[in-house]
Amino acid sequence: MNEDLLQTLQAHFHSQFLKARTNLNVYLSSSVGVGEHGDVVSESIRHIEEMEHNRSCVELLQEIIQANQQAQQAQQNEPETQP
Repeated sequence: MNEDLLQTLQAHFHSQFLKARTNLNVYLSSSVGVGEHGDVVSESIRHIEEMEHNRSCVELLQEIIQANQQAQQAQQNEPETQP
Protein backbone atom coordinates (compact mmCIF):
# COMPACT_ATOMS: atom_id res chain seq x y z
CA MET A 1 0.00 0.00 0.00
CA ASN A 2 1.20 3.50 -0.72
CA GLU A 3 2.98 4.75 2.39
CA ASP A 4 2.40 8.41 1.47
CA LEU A 5 -1.34 7.80 1.38
CA LEU A 6 -1.28 6.08 4.76
CA GLN A 7 0.74 8.91 6.30
CA THR A 8 -1.64 11.48 4.80
CA LEU A 9 -4.61 9.66 6.29
CA GLN A 10 -2.86 9.47 9.64
CA ALA A 11 -2.12 13.22 9.54
CA HIS A 12 -5.76 13.93 8.69
CA PHE A 13 -7.12 11.99 11.65
CA HIS A 14 -4.46 13.43 13.96
CA SER A 15 -5.41 16.97 12.97
CA GLN A 16 -9.11 16.19 13.50
CA PHE A 17 -8.23 14.87 16.96
CA LEU A 18 -6.35 18.07 17.76
CA LYS A 19 -9.24 20.19 16.50
CA ALA A 20 -11.75 18.40 18.73
CA ARG A 21 -9.38 18.60 21.72
CA THR A 22 -8.88 22.32 21.18
CA ASN A 23 -12.62 22.92 20.95
CA LEU A 24 -13.19 20.92 24.13
CA ASN A 25 -10.50 22.93 25.90
CA VAL A 26 -12.28 26.13 24.89
CA TYR A 27 -15.50 24.87 26.47
CA LEU A 28 -13.67 23.84 29.63
CA SER A 29 -11.56 26.94 30.10
CA SER A 30 -13.44 29.85 28.61
CA SER A 31 -16.94 31.20 28.48
CA VAL A 32 -16.32 32.43 24.92
CA GLY A 33 -17.27 29.09 23.39
CA VAL A 34 -20.27 28.68 25.64
CA GLY A 35 -22.18 31.62 24.17
CA GLU A 36 -22.46 29.95 20.77
CA HIS A 37 -23.93 26.70 22.06
CA GLY A 38 -26.53 26.47 24.77
CA ASP A 39 -26.00 22.77 25.41
CA VAL A 40 -22.39 22.69 26.55
CA VAL A 41 -22.65 19.13 27.85
CA SER A 42 -23.82 17.74 24.49
CA GLU A 43 -21.16 19.69 22.62
CA SER A 44 -18.47 18.48 25.04
CA ILE A 45 -19.63 14.88 24.59
CA ARG A 46 -19.53 15.32 20.81
CA HIS A 47 -15.94 16.59 20.97
CA ILE A 48 -14.88 13.74 23.24
CA GLU A 49 -16.44 11.21 20.86
CA GLU A 50 -14.65 12.86 17.93
CA MET A 51 -11.38 12.65 19.83
CA GLU A 52 -11.94 8.96 20.58
CA HIS A 53 -12.81 8.17 16.95
CA ASN A 54 -9.85 10.05 15.50
CA ARG A 55 -7.37 8.61 18.02
CA SER A 56 -8.60 5.13 17.14
CA CYS A 57 -8.13 5.83 13.44
CA VAL A 58 -4.57 7.12 14.02
CA GLU A 59 -3.71 4.00 16.02
CA LEU A 60 -5.21 1.70 13.39
CA LEU A 61 -3.29 3.40 10.61
CA GLN A 62 -0.08 3.12 12.64
CA GLU A 63 -0.68 -0.64 12.92
CA ILE A 64 -1.24 -0.86 9.15
CA ILE A 65 1.94 1.14 8.46
CA GLN A 66 3.96 -1.13 10.77
CA ALA A 67 2.50 -4.27 9.18
CA ASN A 68 3.38 -2.97 5.71
CA GLN A 69 6.92 -2.15 6.80
CA GLN A 70 7.34 -5.62 8.29
CA ALA A 71 6.01 -7.22 5.10
CA GLN A 72 8.43 -5.18 3.01
CA GLN A 73 11.34 -6.18 5.26
CA ALA A 74 10.34 -9.83 5.04
CA GLN A 75 10.27 -9.62 1.24
CA GLN A 76 13.71 -8.03 1.20
CA ASN A 77 15.11 -10.73 3.48
CA GLU A 78 13.74 -13.63 1.42
CA PRO A 79 16.45 -15.42 -0.55
CA GLU A 80 15.99 -15.11 -4.28
CA THR A 81 15.34 -18.38 -6.02
CA GLN A 82 16.88 -19.03 -9.41
CA PRO A 83 14.85 -21.07 -11.96
